[in-house]
Amino acid sequence: WLRAAGRHLVNLYRLVSHAEAVRQRDAALADGGWSVVLVDDSGTVLKSNEVAVAIGRAAGVDLTVGASLGSLWSAMSGPLGDRWALSRSTAPVRLAGGDAFETRLVRSAVGPHVLWIRKKSRITEKDAVALGLTARQAQVALLLVDGYTNAAIAKRLGVADSTVRRHMEGIFDRLGVHSRAAVVGRLQAALPQRPD
Repeated sequence: WLRAAGRHLVNLYRLVSHAEAVRQRDAALADGGWSVVLVDDSGTVLKSNEVAVAIGRAAGVDLTVGASLGSLWSAMSGPLGDRWALSRSTAPVRLAGGDAFETRLVRSAVGPHVLWIRKKSRITEKDAVALGLTARQAQVALLLVDGYTNAAIAKRLGVADSTVRRHMEGIFDRLGVHSRAAVVGRLQAALPQRPD
């Protein structure tokens, strides 16, 4: 009996650990200014919030519940597969006549799909260097702000994962923080006031 219960406890532990990892990732993304929109396979908005609606409105996109993303969804979603890997950052979406916004799409085989959206980051490499980071640390920090994982940062910069880890340690030390979310918060808090 104890052996059978042990297997269930291991599975329960894995489920709870996964849920906690997802919660921490979502909290870090929210700290980075990201907002969630749930979208079905056809591009219809199933769930949204005021922040996402305001970001969409500024870019000329209706993100209210029930709205169809139409051609924007077609351009973003493509076929389900490797194009949109879990947690892979996407290129900023730019629309004629509107403000730019950034998206991250997490496709689901069973739906709904999670569309993370935020205003385009105004943090520059110069802003990060002004906080005491080296030029390379600033590049790493900006990719972190954009939601890239360490592996994705390494690939983007053409360096080893261990190099990115060393840069992250240096960033944490120089900014006096202990988490990725705190790096994002520190950079945003130090952002000079500039018009949008």
